Amino acid sequence: MLRLLHCHLQILPFEDPSVVLRLSGKLLLEAMENGVASFPKLDGRYLQVSGLRFVFDPAKKPGERVVSVFITNSATIKAVLAHRAQKPHADHAGGDTSASAVPALSRPLSAGAALPIEIELDVDYEYVVATRGYMAAGK
Repeated sequence: MLRLLHCHLQILPFEDPSVVLRLSGKLLLEAMENGVASFPKLDGRYLQVSGLRFVFDPAKKPGERVVSVFITNSATIKAVLAHRAQKPHADHAGGDTSASAVPALSRPLSAGAALPIEIELDVDYEYVVATRGYMAAGK
């Protein structure tokens, strides 16, 4: 437990309280949209993130600017892939749930298979996010 606290304090070395939240991918995407809603205005909304890579188009209207979000953290990629492997895939290929209709990154990795460098954000997955207390309160 002390090792975990030490790592947390290295990542967020602030005196104000930090919190750990569980957020759906949908809420995470909404937070990213909010972060770029007023771009290029510098009003403190832009998110400081790690383990993610995202692309946005400032020419689009606010709420529709985030074009893509990719997970780049290997531990999170493993967890998301395991989650995807356990859920039904009726949404793929017109309701076809056969293995051939399921995208490769949604199937379990075979033994010894290389982990992808990044995968797309899964809006149904619940992610663990560490942030500062005042940010979690929406201030």
